[in-house]
Amino acid sequence: MINHFTGNHHITQKLGLYNTFQNLDLYSNIPLDVFYPKSYNLTRFKEINEFREDFRVTKAESILKKFIEKTNFVHIEKVIVAMHINEKRLSRTACKLITENEWTHIKNDKLTAAQR
Repeated sequence: MINHFTGNHHITQKLGLYNTFQNLDLYSNIPLDVFYPKSYNLTRFKEINEFREDFRVTKAESILKKFIEKTNFVHIEKVIVAMHINEKRLSRTACKLITENEWTHIKNDKLTAAQR
């Protein structure tokens, strides 16, 4: 019985599997994110920027979730900025979902014990 074969890095390493699935787009109409978790190749500059934007948009989404869960949320300006960012994401009309100015407003969102 053989449990190893040459050139298996395309399916046994995360980056190899990711690249293999990226190439599936040429052969299939099924979007990658339907069956494979969102991933980024951080050796590619473009994907570093995509990861950064996704991280920041996820932060905006988490602010909205905190706002819904907490009735005494005091950072209303952060909620407004987060709503604007998520509206852009849902409308899919903006090529850049979050500006540096918006990120500056929401990046330091930590609830203190008094606010919980």
